[in-house]
Amino acid sequence: MAAKILIVDDESAVLELLVDWLESEGHQTWSAADGYEGLKLLSQVRPDLVITDIRMPNMDGYLFCQHVRRTSGVPVLIITGVPQEAAVLREMDVGADHYITKPIGMSDLLDRVAELLEQRPVGDAICSSLESVQQYDERSRIALGIRNFDEALRGGIALGSMTLIEGTPDSGKSVICEHLASSALDDGLLVAFYTTVAESKRLVTHMDSLGLDLTRRANDNRFDVFPFDPPYDDRQSASEMFDRLLDSFSRMNEAGIRVVVIDDMSQVLSKATRGEIISFFESCRSLSRRGLTFLVALRTSSIDGDLMGQLHSMFDTHLNLSLNIEGRDHHADLVNFMEVSKSENVKTNLSPSVYFRVNADLAADTNSSLDVIPILRIRV
Repeated sequence: MAAKILIVDDESAVLELLVDWLESEGHQTWSAADGYEGLKLLSQVRPDLVITDIRMPNMDGYLFCQHVRRTSGVPVLIITGVPQEAAVLREMDVGADHYITKPIGMSDLLDRVAELLEQRPVGDAICSSLESVQQYDERSRIALGIRNFDEALRGGIALGSMTLIEGTPDSGKSVICEHLASSALDDGLLVAFYTTVAESKRLVTHMDSLGLDLTRRANDNRFDVFPFDPPYDDRQSASEMFDRLLDSFSRMNEAGIRVVVIDDMSQVLSKATRGEIISFFESCRSLSRRGLTFLVALRTSSIDGDLMGQLHSMFDTHLNLSLNIEGRDHHADLVNFMEVSKSENVKTNLSPSVYFRVNADLAADTNSSLDVIPILRIRV
């Protein structure tokens, strides 16, 4: 039976070959050169089957498959030129239904396609969940616009997800939060920034000093700063503070806020029980599935190791920041270090990392205060 098939591959020769084979069997085909184009067509075409390559520019097939699985039940067939890659992807459980390796044979491809089409859900059920998810486009991720960071983050932070930014004092957690908030504003998204009272008073000035030009945005109703009410210990219990925050997040979501940044809530966490903390972040996770994006910065020392490990499993992406001494003898230097230990809810052994400095002097020239140190950067 004829079906609608979406093919995503950056190699034009492969696309043409697959289109010829599939259309010779009576199928309708749509083609995309990367994951971003694929996601647009996914919501427009509502295909019966998706075929995707893995290694592509912009959004690769790995992330594309994750998005497809999050928004629909359409079968996914992954094509890879590296046999070992298929085994790794199976272990990661990225959501694909079948894998084939290059070089591709026509009979093998058509057999797999027929098999998957027989298993597909009936009618529009394959994309019913798309009705509750905004159409993906180039703004489906928050990118810093700095190649080294965006490569490490596999293109940026996915909207509708939860990201834990964990680190030691002075490791750059807050600066990363501020850059991500600025990038979201550049994309036209509404942002709410929650921080301590002291930090809220200097936030706009500090971001401006980093070249993020927040003074202009602070008055256009797209960026709101919310201080945590003091004092934590006398006026409110942790449970009461969590309830107030969750109520605020819900109202933000209804008002069209897409991104919530929570920077340094270590004081309220220090009073909360393990159960209260877990319950709070579970509620945040429910809100993220309704489209709210959470960027949460936590001090490594503010939560015991076992609980922090439990929180890791609740977040889609985990960034670990630290302040390191690199080099030898008189050439030793103090630098910031960011490691991505989990992306899109999948752990990776590759651990893409970036060494950098927070250098406000760069802001005037480059509009970015994150000074990447290429010599120390760990390539993936």
